Amino acid sequence: MTVLFRPPRKHWLGRLVGAARQRPGLYTAPASLAGVKQMLKALKNGECVGVLPDQVPPNHQGLWTPFFGKPAYTMTLSARLAHQTGATILIAWGERLAWGRGYTVHVAPLEGLLSDDLGRATEQINHAMESLIAQCPTQYLWAYDRYKQPRLNDGYPFHFVLHPIVGVLATGVVTCSGLGFGCSFVCAGGFAAQGGAN
Repeated sequence: MTVLFRPPRKHWLGRLVGAARQRPGLYTAPASLAGVKQMLKALKNGECVGVLPDQVPPNHQGLWTPFFGKPAYTMTLSARLAHQTGATILIAWGERLAWGRGYTVHVAPLEGLLSDDLGRATEQINHAMESLIAQCPTQYLWAYDRYKQPRLNDGYPFHFVLHPIVGVLATGVVTCSGLGFGCSFVCAGGFAAQGGAN
């Protein structure tokens, strides 16, 4: 699985964070045009990609959609990847177990068909996030203002431009290890889920 990440702003933390994210079968893609291309390539190869859909994207790379009844600037990347590749969106989250016993990983398909309209599809993903947060609100932790205004470019000197991928995509496999709460996976073809306490 290839997951999108934003490199730490403090350069010296990069190696430490990178080492902590190393897992068998897990690849990281920077939040840049090169990272989006890496994710598209993974989907084209029948693999899965992971995105945290409740992160505030840079200006001009999201849409204002409702999140718990308030307009929130929301990333469109998960929906755009699914639209471009025909991949399936899965919602996954890690439920922390008591006494440090690890996580139970939950994976479920997005309810209903993903809308062809980007705005509506983004709302569907936000609604899915709201639903899973409502199941266990004490485990949802986000350290920044979800309703903030995006900064111009937010440090990213690019726009995500996705080009259609033509071809048949193989089955993706979601393998989960030490996930946080609320990821969306975009998987090529069908899926099999593996997970549990770790």
